[in-house]
Amino acid sequence: MTSELIDRVWSIRDAVLKWLYLKAMVDGNRHPVLQADDIAKTVEWQGDPLTPLEVVEASEWLRDQEYASGTGTWGHGVVRPSITPKGEALADAGKSVRGGNTPADPQGVTTIHIGNSTDVAIESPGATEITTVTEQIKRAVAFAKAVEKVADGSSEALEHAQQIALEIKAEAAQPQPNQSRLKQLLASLVHLSSQALQDFE
Repeated sequence: MTSELIDRVWSIRDAVLKWLYLKAMVDGNRHPVLQADDIAKTVEWQGDPLTPLEVVEASEWLRDQEYASGTGTWGHGVVRPSITPKGEALADAGKSVRGGNTPADPQGVTTIHIGNSTDVAIESPGATEITTVTEQIKRAVAFAKAVEKVADGSSEALEHAQQIALEIKAEAAQPQPNQSRLKQLLASLVHLSSQALQDFE
């Protein structure tokens, strides 16, 4: 779960930068008021709701790294941040503030990192999946089915993984699946499966 929290922090930083970029380039507003709801709406955030504290921390980080400028106030972040030329160049290139050639993830889309588990990898070991909500559901179900095949009841962890897999399939079958619940279930399944599969190595 730690890696998920870290990925979320980077995604929020990308989201705030994209928000600043769109506000400046599309709306002509180079000093927007820092608001979590507006950021989520503008960048079409798909993850769990942004909190004011997360947005504040992201704005301060972007300012410290010179992707944004503005005056900060204690507890409120950079109240009316402005994107810098450095920030514009990065946002325009679609790259993440995380560094390297990593693509930006300003929508908070679920990323799944799977290593040393070829039996349950959706595409390939170590792959990072970034897809639409529909694709996420399809792949979540495929992943759940793969885990069910691996789970033979030989350990408590695998039995638990199999139960979660069933819950994922049940949720995905709903007319309007709960994305947040699917993400939580999938994260638990990845964690349990990785632990269990290590026992077979």
